[in-house]
Amino acid sequence: MPSPFVTVRYPDGAWELALSEKVPKVGDMLKRSGGNWIVAKATEDTSGHIIVTCAVRAAIGVTNRRASRLRS
Repeated sequence: MPSPFVTVRYPDGAWELALSEKVPKVGDMLKRSGGNWIVAKATEDTSGHIIVTCAVRAAIGVTNRRASRLRS
């Protein structure tokens, strides 16, 4: 069973631990750290912890039907 927490990694090397309502998938848009980010990779480690890697900051006005929101 996945952990309720997700590690979110950003392109500049920064990261944060976030409480997640659902597991983000590749292509989802996350509203975190002052902007919208596109998920490039989502993996689960052996303990069930999810690590999400964001590739690019989404442009303002870009929408994604599978948009995810992680609690702040």
